[in-house]
Amino acid sequence: MTAVSEGAAIFAEAVDWTSREHERKATREQSKSDSELGLSFRYESRTLDKKARIAVVLEKKIVGYTFEINSLDSGWTSGLVELKNKALVTVPLRRRGENKFRVEVFDKVGDSVFLENDTIVITQTFANVGALLAAHSICIEVKEKLGSSVSRLDYFVREGDTLPAKGQKKFRAGRKIRAGSGDSINFKIFQGEIEDRVEDNLFIGALKISGDDFEFGTIVEGAEIICDYTIDDAGSIKLEIEIPAINESFYGNFYSRNEGQLNFDKAAGKINSDGKNLLAQVRNLGRAVEDDDDYEKLQRAGEVASTAINTNQDCDREELKHIEEDLQTAKKILADIRARNRESIRREDLDGCREYYLKYVKKFAKPQEISQLENLFDRAETLIEREDSAFEDAMSEIRGLCWGIIFYRDDDFAIRRFNNLTKNSGDYTDQTNFYRLKQAGEEAIAQKNFDALREIFWDIVDLGGQAQDEFLTANIIKG
Repeated sequence: MTAVSEGAAIFAEAVDWTSREHERKATREQSKSDSELGLSFRYESRTLDKKARIAVVLEKKIVGYTFEINSLDSGWTSGLVELKNKALVTVPLRRRGENKFRVEVFDKVGDSVFLENDTIVITQTFANVGALLAAHSICIEVKEKLGSSVSRLDYFVREGDTLPAKGQKKFRAGRKIRAGSGDSINFKIFQGEIEDRVEDNLFIGALKISGDDFEFGTIVEGAEIICDYTIDDAGSIKLEIEIPAINESFYGNFYSRNEGQLNFDKAAGKINSDGKNLLAQVRNLGRAVEDDDDYEKLQRAGEVASTAINTNQDCDREELKHIEEDLQTAKKILADIRARNRESIRREDLDGCREYYLKYVKKFAKPQEISQLENLFDRAETLIEREDSAFEDAMSEIRGLCWGIIFYRDDDFAIRRFNNLTKNSGDYTDQTNFYRLKQAGEEAIAQKNFDALREIFWDIVDLGGQAQDEFLTANIIKG
């Protein structure tokens, strides 16, 4: 087995003094066997805990093989375990410092399989002195309950918490996923503390677990999800998702950037988009807010939005950094204004949505859809003064129905959505397929084949990348 590493620990104890440049030691390593098996072991090489988990990563499907992990320090042994992808063994760490384990792999007849390196070393570290503090809150988007469309934040760390940090959270699946299906459970990670509009926080990334990721079984709605997380002082976020219903584990690695660390290939386009969204919020709030101080804050936020909209790639690093910081500050100010003007904002939201429905949607709706929507509008009216999220649930259902009606029946709307989805090619990692689908969509528009255009729209959404990740709907329920 050979070793590779990623991640970092903290301070002097975490420095590899044997390296020429005194680089920081890695926190995650893999030991690989020969290429014939395609076998490696994934584990956290440095931990404060008294135990650690070693996971099998197996590229090829094999039957009848087993493995055993033995402590070279204490004599502890795991016993024979079936060798399969994602198999987990928990090993005890009996002493501070290095704990050494030997891995043995056996074939169908019990003969040993040669491993280039059969030793795993896991270091139990001492508590960090002078540990760093989290510069931002890191959180995951969750639904409040089954059937709810309202999202809330569940925090891994709060701003000011000590790093590194690790822990476990329990969630429930918000939908049913069958093995082999294209349906998915989506985990969306954010940086920030804006509660009422989760999407206004800084999006870090998403982990998508679909039916294509497991061969057998079904994740039923409400199934338990166990999420182990680790956040180090360098901003690395590691998730290990265990779903007992299918006896499978999944992994996600993300990076929470520090101030000023922008992707300059995408920064201007993202800032433009955020500016437009912010300006739309300012306009909506301006119709509902009466307090002079709040109105003045909205005017300043509008100026920030206009600056962001006019940003281009010619801006230098510092200028882009300041614009992004101003946007995030303005979003926080708007969140505070919304919290203090909730009822009037809800009233304005309902009136504006009803006006949009009457002007743009109703003419495309079927009689039963009209009846359903008007009943929902009447119900939302009764929920304006409620303290809970029932009003937001009703409004979300109204918007979802309106969006579906107009997207599938108004060709001009479908064209606008397609153009909006494809305007920033840098959002997509699979550039070849992105441009292929974009061209196919443009040809469908030219040929007025709008059914094909809509199918292409969803194919682009399924491509992956930042745009797709942000478009995903988080569907895990707070446990």
